[in-house]
Amino acid sequence: MVAPALPHIADPTLAGRLRAASPLTALLDRPDRVGETQAELLLEDVLLPHPQGRRLITTVYCEAPASPAQALWRGRLLDQLRMSERELVIDVYEAALLRHAEAHLSLIRRARVGLTVPPDLAAARPVAHWWAALARLERSHRRLLRARSGIGTAYLPGVRLYRQVERLEASGGSAV
Repeated sequence: MVAPALPHIADPTLAGRLRAASPLTALLDRPDRVGETQAELLLEDVLLPHPQGRRLITTVYCEAPASPAQALWRGRLLDQLRMSERELVIDVYEAALLRHAEAHLSLIRRARVGLTVPPDLAAARPVAHWWAALARLERSHRRLLRARSGIGTAYLPGVRLYRQVERLEASGGSAV
């Protein structure tokens, strides 16, 4: 893993090459476009079949994203896994709410501040999309969410943010 070196590398091209050289770092942090496929294959072929791999994904992905790019990557991956790995996805959100609720709520509050008139969708979109999979599960599998004691209603601000951003995107970015 090259993760410990990444915060010290100012050159985005070099950071991207390092992520590409380490699919695990790319998966856990965020890959550049070149490394997405390798990171997804590592997840599907190596981590998902093993309990320790699933725990690793839950432990890392439940943390509040460190950057907009990381939020978009993790949100996209969680949404992609929503159908085939529903329990894992719910585990991630439950762990997020149990272990890192304040950090997530802080990101949500900052994103919502940016949605005043005119809305700053670019700033709110990454945070909102991290909650996309849970918002979609809430629509289709609300009973599964309510069965989890660690979820309660703490997820609602994230789901509301996602739905607000979704509405704004559908209306072309204007507050309707």
